[in-house]
Amino acid sequence: MSISAPLVCFATHFSNRLANKVYLKVADLAALEKMYGKAIERYEGVARTSANNNLMKWSLKDYFLKAGFCHLAQNVCSTPSEEFTPCQELPITNTLR
Repeated sequence: MSISAPLVCFATHFSNRLANKVYLKVADLAALEKMYGKAIERYEGVARTSANNNLMKWSLKDYFLKAGFCHLAQNVCSTPSEEFTPCQELPITNTLR
């Protein structure tokens, strides 16, 4: 059974903050199990949902850093600019500096 279905249900019926905590745990466990693609997807997904929340946007650096480490560990980066283009599209440029 995949953990994705219960998480989607949890996110829609409860709060995004609590769902994001669970998504981050899933990402951490996926990274430990060397499932880097899934970890990257989860870290970047949490970052996207947190970008517009004033309280949660302070953790975006951490989420993108972990996603970046997973990209490096995956060892499929042809050029770093290709992998981090989605990060540059978020409206949070002042927060990340």
